[in-house]
This record gives sequence, structure tokens and C-alpha cells, in this order.
Amino acid sequence: MAKVCPDCQSPLVRKPGEADHYCLNEECPGRKRAALIYFASRSGMDIDGLGDRMVEDLMKLGYLKTIPDIYKLKEHRAALMEIEGLGEKSVNNLLSAIEESKKNGLAQLLTALGIRLVGGKSAKELVKKYHSLSEISQAAVSDLLEIKDVGEATAKSIAEYFGANALLISELIKLGIDPVVEKTENASNILEGMTIVLTGKLETMTRDQATLLIEKHGGTTSSSVSKNTSFVLAGSDAGSKKTTAEKLHVKIISEEEFKKLIGE
Repeated sequence: MAKVCPDCQSPLVRKPGEADHYCLNEECPGRKRAALIYFASRSGMDIDGLGDRMVEDLMKLGYLKTIPDIYKLKEHRAALMEIEGLGEKSVNNLLSAIEESKKNGLAQLLTALGIRLVGGKSAKELVKKYHSLSEISQAAVSDLLEIKDVGEATAKSIAEYFGANALLISELIKLGIDPVVEKTENASNILEGMTIVLTGKLETMTRDQATLLIEKHGGTTSSSVSKNTSFVLAGSDAGSKKTTAEKLHVKIISEEEFKKLIGE
């Protein structure tokens, strides 16, 4: 096991209760590179054209140092077109993809920031209570602990991140990366406490739309079927998840039955 960071030679530290070792050097070029790559990746803001190699090249040329720099690349449009392998079309497409990413939701942005212990699931839970970056940045650990799927280590990690990155968050907001979740009450609580699994092709909605409806009515979704699954929403060509539900005697309902259940 390596004891020092391969990029900056700082000692690697393992936090209590965790298996991974971390470089704590805020100026580590490896950490900065990894943060930029993850932010732009499909798991993050999904910025087409800003892959690993492009990020590394733009860092070497001095155009990228921090996440907000991504949204300042449009200021260097002419210079970018002079880079070998790029041209007007490629640069325009890249800048368009960057602008388009501003439309991503708050949960996706939180995931993209790479906050330790915060994944897509916990990010979705966070935005149910906090509806903007500003609100989350002011949240106390004790308040964060009230959120489902947020334990003490995650709550502390969130608070520490926003405390240490106040300038970065402020800059993102000024650059127009400030998605706000509309404050609405659940349409009903009919699915409250239920865990629902989606499988197969739905006829009148996408899986993302079905997931939003489930959450809107107080339920949550899971990617796998277990004895704790409340029911499986099955469309056409349902596969192994439906088979597993049948074996476990988990209720299976159709799209039509689901819509009647929630009153849609």
C-alpha cells in the first residue's frame, strides 16, 4: 500500500472507519485533475467532449485549474480553436455542451462536486430538504443527520466540504450554475415508506419520469428486488427482476395499475 500521494508526495491518510486512503493536500495536481474529470463525466454533469484527455490537455495549457474554470472556457474560444486536434466545430460543440450542463438539476450538481460519501441516492435525499446550494451550504451537521440515508460521517463530510469550498460555490453561483428545486409538497403520501423496483419498458412514461412520480408521492426506488420490496412496477419485456419478484412473492403491478394507485 502506497504511503504517499503519487502526484504531490504528500502522506496518504485513512480517516477513522474508512478503508480508503486520501491525499489531504488541497493543491495536489492529482486531486484537482480527478475533481475536474469527475465533474465533467457522465456520473457528474455529463459534459460531452470534456473527457479525461481533454481535461488533462486544458490543464497543461493553463485553461483549467478549478471547476468554475470550465464555465469560463467560452472566454478563450479563439485560443481553443488553435489547439491541435480542435477546430471551430469541436470547440463550438464543447462550449454548447458546457452551457447545456447549466440546466442539470441540483442533485446532479451535488453528485458532480465529488463530495466524499455523497452519491446520487443521498444527493436526491438532500434536495428534498434543501432546495439550493446556498441552503445546503448553511446546513448544520445536526440538521443534515435528519435526512434519510445521511449518517454522521456523511453529514460531517457535507458540512466540511461547503465550509472549505465557500469561494468555489460562490463562484459557481455567479456563473449561473445554481439550480433551484421548486418547493412543492408531495402530491400525496400514498407511497410513503414504500420501496419500488422498476423493470421492463413502460408505455406512457420513461423510467426517470416514473421515478419522479414515485418520489412525488412519497416512495423511493431501488435497483434490485428483495423481500423488503413493496412492489415491482413491470412494463413490457420485463426480465430477471420480475422473475425474482415472483420467486419472493413480491407484488407485481402494471403501469395502468400504478397510475390508478397514485391517481394519475
